[in-house]
This record gives sequence, C-alpha cells and structure tokens, in this order.
Amino acid sequence: MVFNVTWSLNEAEMQLHKTKVDINACVTKPVDLGVLLLRACDLMRTQQQHKKLFKYSIIIQSEEIAGASIDQQFIEKVLKIIDKNLENSSFSVDKLSKEMNMERTGLYKKLIATTGHSPSFLIRAIRLKKSIFLLKQKRFGQVEIAERIGFSSAAYFSKCFKKEYGVSPSQYKKDLTSSITFDVRNFRLLISTSSS
Repeated sequence: MVFNVTWSLNEAEMQLHKTKVDINACVTKPVDLGVLLLRACDLMRTQQQHKKLFKYSIIIQSEEIAGASIDQQFIEKVLKIIDKNLENSSFSVDKLSKEMNMERTGLYKKLIATTGHSPSFLIRAIRLKKSIFLLKQKRFGQVEIAERIGFSSAAYFSKCFKKEYGVSPSQYKKDLTSSITFDVRNFRLLISTSSS
C-alpha cells in the first residue's frame, strides 16, 4: 500500500497525481494521523474483500478484484495478457512479468497485495475457471480442453481441477445435466444448468 504526502494540491490535482505515480491514496500536509490510519484501514479492508471475491468467483472481473482504479487497471492488464496466452502451455510467470514490464518479484508483490494470490496461482486459476465454461459447452473432450487452456497434459489438468473444485472434470461434465452443489475449499457453490 503506497501513500503519498503532498503539499496543498487541490482535489483534481491529487487525483491526477495518484494516477501518474501509481499510489493508493494521497494525504495533504499537515498530516492528521487519525485520517491516515483510517484511510490505511479502509484500504486494507477493501483489499481483503476483493481477495475473497476473487477466490470464490467463477468469472473474474477486474473491478471485483481491485478497489482502487490503479489496481483495477493493473489487474485488467494482467487478465488480458493471461487471456491472450491461455492456450500457450509454455506461458509462465517470467513471460507474464516481461509483458507487464515488471520484475518477477515486483509482479509477485503487487499481485499478492491486490488479489492475495501469486502469479502462478492466478494463471492456473484463470485456466481452470475457463475450463468450466468449456465443460459446460459439452463440445470438447478433456484432452482438447486441457490443450485449449494451456495445460501440457490432460492428467495434470484433471489433477488441478479436482484439487480446486473437489470433482474430476469428467465427473463435473457428467453432473451438468442437473443442478449440482459441491464444496470449493470451504465455500458452497451452487451451479444451476438449464437445458438448451
């Protein structure tokens, strides 16, 4: 979380300054410690809420992950890059950090701060969330889905899917004919399907 103390800027100048230098909040001098602590607590609470939303959502939307517009822009860029490289099984954290023009450690710290997850977890989670949509279409086999979401093998895809959602992809696909409920790491997720 980055704060910046500024000298007598008006509100418009502060917003412009926040956007230019990638900070979460501006505080004017003289600094009121009560206001500073309150703002810091608000930002931390917001980040925790966004981390929870990301963890349990199937559809990832940047505005649900990041509260501040700067964080939202950052997450949008990360999501676009991952989505663009979804089928590339060799897409890695190194390649993501290169496309983000960031060092690997900087990317790691920023993603942990905004989503609560590492870059490698985020890439895998997005791939798995995409697999749900492909499974719902019922047009693709497990091998083809694994290839479409960038897993090097169907066995590894199945292992990761089962670890994340508690059922294998084939069982999930079979259960799509009716409404199912399953436990996703201590979170109840109801998925209703309608016949097309």
